[in-house]
Amino acid sequence: MKHLLLFGFLLFFFSCKKNETGTQNTFKINGIQDVTAFRGETKMIALLVEHTGGTQPTVSLSLEGLPAKVTASFEPASGTASFTSIIKIIVSAECAEGTYPVKLLAKAGAQAKEYTFNLKVQRPEGCAIDLAGSYSGIDTCDNNPVTTAISLDPLFSDKVVISQLPYYTGAVSASIVCLPDEIMILCDRQNNGPSSVHATGSFKNGQLIMDYTVSVSSGPGFSQSCRILLQK
Repeated sequence: MKHLLLFGFLLFFFSCKKNETGTQNTFKINGIQDVTAFRGETKMIALLVEHTGGTQPTVSLSLEGLPAKVTASFEPASGTASFTSIIKIIVSAECAEGTYPVKLLAKAGAQAKEYTFNLKVQRPEGCAIDLAGSYSGIDTCDNNPVTTAISLDPLFSDKVVISQLPYYTGAVSASIVCLPDEIMILCDRQNNGPSSVHATGSFKNGQLIMDYTVSVSSGPGFSQSCRILLQK
């Protein structure tokens, strides 16, 4: 009987020690903070995944609860603690303004930890944000379909960047003027290799009208002036 009791005690003792050692393979996340971003802006968060005990765990990271038109990536998305990871949060210009609770999930084997921070999306000053987005329509000269995109200029609040103008490769910088119910667009002559372009336009009620002139000096060369009608 004594032997059985001793055996049971030893089994219980070593079992407890094993479980205790397992729970010490722990980690914590440092650097979590609320994020405020303008529509069209990119934000970075630096995290430190810190090893706090036991065997160094491999920790994987992910996010839940991002609003529509917001994407995020980790660099790296997993690693052996302790390590640093950078979250890159890209807020589209079309994202709705508001405050969104976002969950950071950290997993290491059977262990899982959850952290919450707020992503606050704000409207930037000026009217450039109303222009930003994707457009489709037609070129009135030849009735060909046209798609283009307008993005915010990262340096100037009174400028935008226009891509995919007809017959012109490369992005075009354009100044804007904010009126009470309309946005005027002015693109001075710009060159990209043998091609040059200048354009003017207006945006109102979701419709973009642009008059452009494109000239190409290489080969036989040509010049075309036309109007494109685009809907956001």
